[in-house]
Amino acid sequence: MSRWWMVILVLCLGGCREQTVRLDAPAPELSALNAVTGETETLSRWRGTPVLLIFWSAGCGTCVAGLPDLEALSRQYKGKAQIVAVNIDPDVVDIHPLLHRTRLTLPVIRDPLGITRERYLVQAVPAAHFIDAGGILRRSFIGVPDRGEVAALFDML
Repeated sequence: MSRWWMVILVLCLGGCREQTVRLDAPAPELSALNAVTGETETLSRWRGTPVLLIFWSAGCGTCVAGLPDLEALSRQYKGKAQIVAVNIDPDVVDIHPLLHRTRLTLPVIRDPLGITRERYLVQAVPAAHFIDAGGILRRSFIGVPDRGEVAALFDML
C-alpha cells in the first residue's frame, strides 16, 4: 500500500513546475484564495487586462496607508486595468475588519502558504508587479508604486 502512495506522490509532484518571475516573460500563476469568497484565484481571470499585483500585509503601515490610493486607481481604471491586492499574512491574521474599514472593492486575495510570494520573489512588503494585457511581466516595484506612475503605466496601454 505504501508503494502506491509513493507512486501517487511522485506523479503529483512531477506535474508541478517551478515558476519564477522574470521581466519581459510570462507572469507566474497565482496560488492564492479570494479573501472574501475563499475561492481559488488565477491570473487567467483577468486575461486581456493589464494587472497590477500589490503584495501587502496588515501589519505594514505603509501598505495599509497605500490602500486608499490603490482603491481610487482601481475605480478610475475600472474595465481598463485591474489592481489586485495580494495579502501575505498567515490565515490566523483576520484581515476582514481592515477590509471593511477601508471599504476596498478591488480584488483582495490571500497567499497564506507563500507560494505566490515566492514565485514573485517578494522579500519585503509592499511590493508590486505590473503585468500587461498579454500576461507578460513588464515592471516590478519595491514599495507602493506612486499613484502617478501606476496611472502612467495604465494610460500607455
